[in-house]
Amino acid sequence: MCSAGSTPLGMYRKLVEFHKEGKLSFQYIKTFNMDEYVGIPDDHPESYHTYMWQNLFQHIDIDPTNVHILDGNAQNLQKECDDFEQSIKDAGGVDLFVGGGRD
Repeated sequence: MCSAGSTPLGMYRKLVEFHKEGKLSFQYIKTFNMDEYVGIPDDHPESYHTYMWQNLFQHIDIDPTNVHILDGNAQNLQKECDDFEQSIKDAGGVDLFVGGGRD
């Protein structure tokens, strides 16, 4: 699980640094982001999709198919959440949860 906001930025920078130094690979990591805004496009500057790609994912060797972020524009938001929860279960659950504090 990944968190957005300013709280985890230092950690994301460090993870990118470790990756660039060859100390860490994300090749087999699966992520599930906890949040997304309803009603704004994925490419909006304030969406969690944009935030995560700009601050972490585009800088590491993660397989894009292993990045899971809720669709805030889904036709049926309850189904989107239910399917997301099932995806977490199908992946074997959560081994590490990164939560933020108050910004």
